[in-house]
Amino acid sequence: MRYHIRLPPAWPEEGFTIVDAEGGAYRLARQRLGTEEATVIEDASGRRVAKMHFPESHGPYVCEILHDGKRLLVSSDTYYRRIRYHIAVRGRRHGCASVLAAQGNILRDDYVVRRGLRRLATVKRKGTVGGEALSVETVPGADHVVLLSIVLAISVITRSQRSAALGAGGGTETTRRPGHQQNQPDATT
Repeated sequence: MRYHIRLPPAWPEEGFTIVDAEGGAYRLARQRLGTEEATVIEDASGRRVAKMHFPESHGPYVCEILHDGKRLLVSSDTYYRRIRYHIAVRGRRHGCASVLAAQGNILRDDYVVRRGLRRLATVKRKGTVGGEALSVETVPGADHVVLLSIVLAISVITRSQRSAALGAGGGTETTRRPGHQQNQPDATT
């Protein structure tokens, strides 16, 4: 299944939709759930299908996704000038964890999400008149809500890291991680 995600420059302040090839859509919106602020993914009927948030207890560049009894932690791992993302998935059954990985040219939004050698999703950046957009193609039978949430988390974390790097070097960047104060020292430094 192919999806089209338009990333507005001021996300997450602006909500937006994810549209599939058949015209179905998911809507993303910021909501206050209890004491935390989260991004909620709703289907076309308005039913909440996933929740994404960035818990400060896990560090500045980690996203937690809750969907269908699964808890995913998306985190970046930078080494030797390569950026990879590890996605730990904990499910209802036996609490066992499986690990997914996002590999490729993450900074240019040209990568794949894999479980072992199996490719689950392919992500490509598309230029549009109104800004940037992502094309996400998932394999049949894969949980597309989870994969779309992972792609969005990677997009937000990557833009946050880029923003922090530009801020430290005097550059400017308009997007940032939800709930993260720009140009504030990290708790881990």
